[in-house]
Order: sequence, then C-alpha cells, then structure tokens
Amino acid sequence: MTTTAPVPLPRTRARGTVDASPAVTAVGAAGSTVLLRAHAAVVVFAIFCAPAFDRAAGTTGAALVFITLALITAVLWIPRLVRPGLAPVFPWRRLPWIALAYLAWGAMSALWTAWLPSTLLTFGGMIVITMHGLFLASTLSWRELVQAFSRGLQAAVGLSLVFELFVSLVVRAPLPSASWGPVLVDPEDPKLYWSQNLLLNGGRIQGIVGNANLLAMICLVAMLVFAVRFADDARGRVRMAGWFVIAAYLFIRCDSATAWVCAFGALLVLVAVLAMRRVHVPAGRGSLYALFLSIGGALVVVCLLFRDELFAALGRSSDLTGRRDIWREVLARASEHPLDGWGFASPWVPWDPGFRSWILERTIPVMQAHNMWVDVFFQLGAIGVFFIGITYAAFTWRAWFFAIDRPRWDARADRPYRALSVLPALIVAVLLVQGLTESNPIMLWGWLCVITLAFKIKSAPLVGEQGDPR
Repeated sequence: MTTTAPVPLPRTRARGTVDASPAVTAVGAAGSTVLLRAHAAVVVFAIFCAPAFDRAAGTTGAALVFITLALITAVLWIPRLVRPGLAPVFPWRRLPWIALAYLAWGAMSALWTAWLPSTLLTFGGMIVITMHGLFLASTLSWRELVQAFSRGLQAAVGLSLVFELFVSLVVRAPLPSASWGPVLVDPEDPKLYWSQNLLLNGGRIQGIVGNANLLAMICLVAMLVFAVRFADDARGRVRMAGWFVIAAYLFIRCDSATAWVCAFGALLVLVAVLAMRRVHVPAGRGSLYALFLSIGGALVVVCLLFRDELFAALGRSSDLTGRRDIWREVLARASEHPLDGWGFASPWVPWDPGFRSWILERTIPVMQAHNMWVDVFFQLGAIGVFFIGITYAAFTWRAWFFAIDRPRWDARADRPYRALSVLPALIVAVLLVQGLTESNPIMLWGWLCVITLAFKIKSAPLVGEQGDPR
C-alpha cells in the first residue's frame, strides 16, 4: 500500500493584510527617509529662526510650535531607536558627555536658583534643542546632515528677504513685534519692531528673526554651508552660488560688527586648515603650529594697541555698544555666588522679576550677558564655566583634526579630502569668536551646532563609504 504526501493548501490571508515584500519594504523605507530629511530641514530652520515665532505669535505661540516640533521628532526618531533593522544601533558611548554634564549641572541649579520659573522654562528649551541635536546626528549621514542645514538655512535666508520685501512694498511702515507686549515701556523704541522697514530705505535689516545681529550670524553660517556644498557637489553648484549671493547680500545689509569679526575668524581657520592639509610630515605641521601661534599673538597685540581705530573702522564704540557696563554689572552680581551661580537661565526671561528691571537697553530688559563665559559664570558659577570650557575644548579639538586629517580606515593613506569635513572647524571658530560679545553659543542655534556636530564627529569620525555608510 502506497501513501501520497498531502498536498499543502494555499495559505489564506486575512482580509486587509499586505505581504511584506522586499519591494514594499524598500518603498516604505524610502518614504521614511524622505520624511526624515524634510523634518530635519524644518528642525534646523525652526531653531535658527526661533525668535521669528516669538515675534509673530508671542512666547506662548512659540512654545506651542516647539512642543509640536519635539513631538513630531519623537514620533520619527523613537521607532528608529527600537527597531535596529531600520537604523544602526544608537551610539550611546559616543554621546557628547561633557556637554550633557553641563546640562546636568544646569538642572541641579533648580535646587538653589533665584528664579525657578525661568530656570524650568529655559532648561526645558535646552532639552528640546539637545534632543534635536542628537536626533540630527544619529539619523543622518554627514552628507544628509549638511543638506539638512543647507535647506533649513535656505528657508531662513529666503524668507528673510521675502519678509523684508513684504514690509517695504506692502506694509510700508515699521512692523511691531507681538513678543514685547508684557514689557512694553516706550513704543517708539526701534528694538520693539519686528522690522523697521529699511530694506529699500537704507539701514540695517532684521529679517524674520527681528534682529540684525542674529540675521547676520545666520547668513554667515549659511554662507559657510553653501560654500561647502558648492565645493562638494558639482551638480548643485549654480544653485548654491545663487543662495550664497543672497546670503552675502543680507549679511552686508545687516552691518553687524560681531558677524564681520566672526567671518574674519572663520577665514583665518580656513587658511590654517588648507595650509595643514598641504603638509605631509609631522615636523612640517609642528612648524605651522608655531607660525599660527606667532600670528595669533601678533593679532592680539595689534587689537589691544589699535583697539579704538579698529572699533571706529567697524563703526562701533570702544565700549562695545555698552557691553562693558553689562559685563561689569553681571560680574559684580556673579561674584556673590562664584562657585554655583544664581541659577540656569539661557536666555534671561524678560518678564521675570529678577531680570525685568535689572539691566535695560533703553527701555528693554537685557536677555543675556553678551559674553557666553560671563553668562555661564553668572548662571552656574565656576563649575559651569569648567563644564562649558571642556565642552568647547573637546569640540574644537575633534573638529580641527576632523578637518586636517585625511579620511582613512585601512592601509590606504591617499584618499582625497572632503570639503564638508572643514565645516565643523569653521562653525566652532564662529561660535568662539561670537561668544566674546554674545551668549548665543550656549543657547538656541549655537547649542544645536555644538551638540549636533560634536556628537556626529564622535560617532562618525570618517567621511566616506566605509567611515559613514548611511
């Protein structure tokens, strides 16, 4: 008696289910990647242009925007963290731990802060920015990251030009800001206006961020990013050249002395990087380091000896537009709590009783110490200065060698340099120079750059197919 094997019945599929075929999976992954890249550009734009939301909708409206943005980021990011097949394992060991230690010390300051509501509010904002920095660095390749910065800054630059044209051609009058209602003292103060309608009338323009100095810094970073993409991507050079011209025009119209000095600092770093890339022996690099130190010392001496002439050339007073008085006042108060500071507040909340009537520029409460080191010392004392100093020292060290060393992951030592590898060094130079007269390097877009680039360099120190495979 012979038996026959049973014929397998065809599998039935529940109604409404879809086969997870490779083609469908590939399409889904591609759609997810496109959405991720688009959201990354939105994140960059929103954080660089954060004051625009405050100017347009007030603090409450701006807070709602960033809470929504954080929720969207969590929805896009968390599945990639818990599904290793969708993205590489999160590099926990490569996190920028010193920067996170600075944040932890800021959180601890809530135990002794003199302005608890301001501490909680601004620290919450720093957590959101830090989360977005980690998100960008961990989900994007180097190429995608630079593209996200490029697209976000294109939006910032383009909308600033359109906004100023709208004010000049349609409104035809200074446009007031919605954010200064609670502290409005003198409605004639020009700083209370979102735009002063100066694009076609001559004068310093403010863009969508409502501040000429901030717009100038955005344009400067944009020019650096556009230049890097111009050098790296032959297909998009005409487009990048066009955006560079627009950013350069707005940069000039902002007439920011700080931004001009930052641009000069970035230029010096670029020259130094290019010189180091041409040297192939350790002894040659040592000679260049000695030369750089000599030139740096000479520049410091010249700046000290001809300080008044330099400020006059920049169109600024020798007291840095009142900043010396601000530093003197802040340092005097900081000396009362030199070790732990008065409590985290970046920026200073203008309606908080501790800041509302303390230091005023005309009629407006000052929102920062106009020096990141003075500001950190005031808020978090000498311990905070230690943490932020180590954070920037580590970032600078890694960015420098990321820029001057060839990408190498095997025996081959002649791979070409990538233009984008110089970008972190240029940005850290801009932040360090800006930090002498502004506090932005410890908040908002400055902190986003620190977290994103520091984490990315640690987690993907090589640019190329093997070093950065995504």
